[in-house]
This record gives sequence, C-alpha cells and structure tokens, in this order.
Amino acid sequence: MPGGLRYLDQLEVAGPIDATGDITSLAVIMGDTLDATDTATTRGNLDFVSSATYYVDDGGDDTWLGTSPGTPRKTIASGIGLLGSSDALSIARGVYSESFTVPDDTYIDGPSVRVNGELVYGDGSVVDLFRLSVADGDQGLTKTNVGNSNLDIDRISCSGAGSALLDAQNGSSTFLSCDLLTLATGTGIESTNGSQITASLGVIEGSGACTALEVDSGGRIEAICEKIEVPSGSALVVGASSEIDVKANRRVRGSVAWSVLNGGTLRVAAFLIQGTGSLVGSGTCESQGRQNGDVTLTGTSVWVHYGGVTGDIDCGDGCTVIIHGDVVGDIETNTSGTVQVYGSVTGTASGSGTLQVISTGLREMWAGAGTTRTVNGYNILLTDRDPHDIDTTGGVVDLVLPTAADWLEANPDLPFIRVGWLVGANQASVTPQAGESINLGVAGAAKNFGVVEESWDLYAIPGVGYQIR
Repeated sequence: MPGGLRYLDQLEVAGPIDATGDITSLAVIMGDTLDATDTATTRGNLDFVSSATYYVDDGGDDTWLGTSPGTPRKTIASGIGLLGSSDALSIARGVYSESFTVPDDTYIDGPSVRVNGELVYGDGSVVDLFRLSVADGDQGLTKTNVGNSNLDIDRISCSGAGSALLDAQNGSSTFLSCDLLTLATGTGIESTNGSQITASLGVIEGSGACTALEVDSGGRIEAICEKIEVPSGSALVVGASSEIDVKANRRVRGSVAWSVLNGGTLRVAAFLIQGTGSLVGSGTCESQGRQNGDVTLTGTSVWVHYGGVTGDIDCGDGCTVIIHGDVVGDIETNTSGTVQVYGSVTGTASGSGTLQVISTGLREMWAGAGTTRTVNGYNILLTDRDPHDIDTTGGVVDLVLPTAADWLEANPDLPFIRVGWLVGANQASVTPQAGESINLGVAGAAKNFGVVEESWDLYAIPGVGYQIR
C-alpha cells in the first residue's frame, strides 16, 4: 500500500464496491487524500451509489486525480474525462483556451470561468460558465443528441463569422440564459431540424452583417430579452415551417428587422421594431409595438400588427395586412391583396387591391388642418372646419365608419352627425347597418355602399367632392 494513503480506518462505505483498480485509486475516489508524490490515473471499476464531483484549476496538473480542490486537473477536457453519469465538474476561476464535449447527464460548474473555444453538449447536460469566447468561423455551443439541456452563460462573444448556439437535433430542447451576446458576422441563436430553444436573454448586439435569431426546417425559438441591436444585420429570420416567438422590453433593431419564409410563423412584441420586414409564401407575422421600416408581402402571407407603422406597405396579390394603429407611409395593394387600417393613413395609396380605413372617430382620423392624406387615390384635404372635403380624383376608398357608441366615446363634444348619400342633385336614402362599410366611387357612382349607424348621413357631390357632416 502506498505510504501516502492516510485515514483509511475512517473510510466508511455504504454499499458494495467492485474494485478492479488498485486500493490507491479506490481510497481517493471515496474522498481520501494522497501526498503530492502519489499519482493515480485510473478510477477503477466502481459501482457508485451516488454522483461524484471532480475538480479543475488552471494551476493543476492533468496527471493529478482531480477528486478534490487540492488535486485538480489542469484542463477542462481532462476533467471531463473523469465524469460518469450524474457527475459534476467544478472549475476554478481562470481562463481556459480549449474546446471540449460535455457528456450526457453531467454538470459543468464554472460561474467564474472564461472559456475560449467550442463547446459540444449532450442530453441532460448542465453548463454554468461566466464567459464563452468564440473564434472566427467556430460554433460556440452545439447540441449532439436528442434530450433536454440547460446552459447558463453570462456572456458569449463571437468574433468574425463565429456563431453562438446551434441546436439541430430533432426533438431536442435547450434552455439558454445569457446576459450579453455579442456578434460580428455570425449567427447568435439558431434552431433547426425540429429542435427547440428557449432563451432568457439580456442584450443581443452585433456590429456587422450578423443574424440574431434564426430558425429553419421546423426549428423553434422562444425568447425573452431586453433588446436586440444589430443595425447592419438581420434581427429575426424565420425559415420554412419554423417559428420564432420573441418579446423584447425595449426594441428589436436590424437593417432587416424580421423576415418570414413560406410556412414560417413569427410573433414579436417590442416597444420599437426598427428595420424592414418581409413575408413570403404562406408566412405569417403577428407583431406588437411601433414598426419603423417598410414591409413587403408576397404569396398568401398575412401580417397582423398592433401599433403604429412608419414606413411603406407593399401588399402583394393574395396577401392580407391588418394594422391596429396609424400608418405614416404609402400603401400599395395588388389585385386581390387586402389592407385594413384601424386608424389613420398619411401617405399615398395605390394598386388594384382593397384598402379599408377603419376609425373609431372621423375627427381622430382626419385631425390636422392643411395637410393631405391619400387613400386609394383619393386626396383627403384636412381643413380646420366641418365639413371635411374629400377630393374625388381617381380611385376607390372603403371607409368604415364607427358605431354610435364608438363615435360618442371618441367625440363627446360632437355627438350628432348625420350621414346619407347624395347622387347628383338627388339624395338617396339607405338603411344603415352598424359595422358596414361605405365604398365611395368616382364621379358620384356609388357601389357597395352601406351606412354604419342610423344617425349618420353622407353626402357625395359629383365634381366637387364628398362631404361628411
């Protein structure tokens, strides 16, 4: 027996031991100590009743046992080599420039550790680090197989085309907690091939043409963050048949704020969404906040937005846009495209599709004397008096008037407004129905017109304009 073994008479074993290694290895595994002159390189074949903890310190040695803080391994990879199922690796504060693979069902405990390299993690693995630095072209975190994993890394920084996290395992699930994720030209978090990533984030920021969050091939990302700031890159990219659901306390900003491909689904909520948006094929987007940037739709895509829009909207043939807020920008609706705006429109409208401007109060919709707003070819001249004059030069406008209750709530000082229909010198009487639209044709040629509320009259004077009194 080696002379360095001490306190063997105090060793207590709760269960059977099948030891094929030497007694030195056995004693150390069970928590004894050795003199520095003694070494052990094998664990032996032990039938463990419970998990064990092993240790790494950059001042250690990979020939040491790693079973106590006094005998740590030097490298993380060497310490990981000691781990069995449900074992833990405690890493002392330091900087470790190496890449390694975390086995299934193990715990890497290094809350004060900085790692420069790539990390591959498995099913049931738990990783707690302070910082992970990813080199140009490397993948910082990669999932190896199906299962649930938990990553808690305070800061992740990626240089060049380095990327932070990729889960491409069908049916797997990864949870990531990260306070700051910094990118250059790579991708921040990517889920593909049916995997799912749930993230609790602080800030994602990028200096180059990077992508903050990306899903493809059935991948899904659900994230809560403070903000996404990639002014030269793409903030949210949703591939075919994939999904992103993100909530940002402050803003989502990118040269491309969001893009959704055929069959993709995006749900985004932020105080400000800054950058362009695009929908292709049968993609759908539901957004909330202030959209600052042009939005383009093609195919049969659908965009529902809760909040104002500053930017142009190009609604393709067969697409649908529903805006619950004011629009400051031009609107183009093509062929069978439909745009509904529950608010006001400031800008030029064009195209052969359908544009409906729906307001809870006409005064709210047309406030601002001396300016002109165009809806489907109609120049709406805003005056400081009643009635408001609408120039009938070209186009068709669908104007859905509010119900009496909505009108009274929005205009308590102007409760009685009569609406009727006048063609030429004659007034045509109609039976009003709440919620129906008034479709104004050109030159007094009314079509598909209805009146919203019984107490309204609408007058159309050919060659002069429409007056809402």
